[in-house]
Amino acid sequence: MTITKPLRTWGEFKKAVAKFSEEFYHCKEKYENCIRWEGGDGAFEAIPNALDCKVFHMAGEPYTGTLVNRRPDLAVEFQNEVKKFGFPEDMCAYMRTHWGSILADKFVTANGNEYDGYPLPDFYWQTHACCSHARWFDVASKLIQSKKGANVPVYVVDVNVGPINPRQKRINPEKVDYIFNQLVNGIKWLEDTTGYQISDKKLIGNINNEIESTRLWAEIMMYQQNIPAPLDEKMIFPLFTLAVQARTDRICVDLYRKLLKEIKQRVEEGIPADPNEKFRIISDAQPPWMNLDLYKEIRKYGALFIGSLYTFSIIGAWEFVNGKMVPRRRPEEAWGVDLDSWESALKVLTEWHLKTISMGPATCMFNPPSTRADTLSAIADQWNADAIIVHLNRGCEGLSLGLVETTRLLKKRGYNVFEYEGNCADPLDFDYDGTLNRLFSYLETRGLTPIIERGRSIVR
Repeated sequence: MTITKPLRTWGEFKKAVAKFSEEFYHCKEKYENCIRWEGGDGAFEAIPNALDCKVFHMAGEPYTGTLVNRRPDLAVEFQNEVKKFGFPEDMCAYMRTHWGSILADKFVTANGNEYDGYPLPDFYWQTHACCSHARWFDVASKLIQSKKGANVPVYVVDVNVGPINPRQKRINPEKVDYIFNQLVNGIKWLEDTTGYQISDKKLIGNINNEIESTRLWAEIMMYQQNIPAPLDEKMIFPLFTLAVQARTDRICVDLYRKLLKEIKQRVEEGIPADPNEKFRIISDAQPPWMNLDLYKEIRKYGALFIGSLYTFSIIGAWEFVNGKMVPRRRPEEAWGVDLDSWESALKVLTEWHLKTISMGPATCMFNPPSTRADTLSAIADQWNADAIIVHLNRGCEGLSLGLVETTRLLKKRGYNVFEYEGNCADPLDFDYDGTLNRLFSYLETRGLTPIIERGRSIVR
């Protein structure tokens, strides 16, 4: 019988992700001249990370998603803090968890370590794509002001340039220029605000790292087409978190190269994520981070989450060639441009980032439901999925926008679709037992039964 093996690089990824959050908290104690900043996972992090000093940053979504996963007890405490303050429960759950962390004056690292005293950032640097992105850090600044009496300045880049279909080759130059000009103004703002200068060398290096990290991730996910898959999505989450947090850091490029080599070897040697795989599932967006056991429990039936629109493309650089998703070529090859000056590199980053992070395939807010259905269909077909599972996520207005209509289109096209309601980051707003029972019933309607091995059902 084919058996699986643990990933050799697993410990390196866990160590790297934990290191970023620990350094973010402790940096001011260790270094006299350093910058600590926060923003969203879609922020153009290459720019502030190019300041000519030591720079440490934390992205709000991976911070809160990891927090909810590692310390759901504190996530509940933070949600209650936000409720007491008067914020409604139908707002972004990531945002509310972050605000609750500030209000409770506590910080949680990726290892689950709890620290008293929320670390003061020197500034907030954010993009505005979803309805609450800009307000997230505007309100965070006001909460810091009221709690600690500190002024944390905020700079927001508006990336609302309308629909960007994943299949289009290039983005309208007027859209690129609209954002590029804001980034140029942002460089001056950063230099005036911090007293440090942007290093051209660091900026170009950061941009190259982002391009390479996002390309490598797409190459890694291509191997998920193999039957059986070398990874399941529960394994994928900690691996992709590194690029969500630190795609401009060289360690991200180096680790993804090591991971790509290992995944290729697993496929060549026939090492599966689960030797009992017989029903392949893709999903659409964020999981309920506090209950990832959902992804483990379905393996009792030989079912496996092999990936999602979210994990494949929120930090993966793709392009469509002859109707197939393939890793995007480097801009020098695909677009005929060089990254030999900060201006040309920043212009390339603007378009690359829009097509990958800000307005990439996973970010559906400004595309009609048919576009998202097209991309999910392409993944289901190309990655040999037997079903699509859709999370009607009350914790994210943006990625849930148009999702019911998308689901209806997928069903009309003949795809097997299972929907469940939940929340990506509020443990108080997810019925785990009820959802799991419904999911088991769904799998049984597809002809699956619990796998029995040595007289008992498998639980991994």
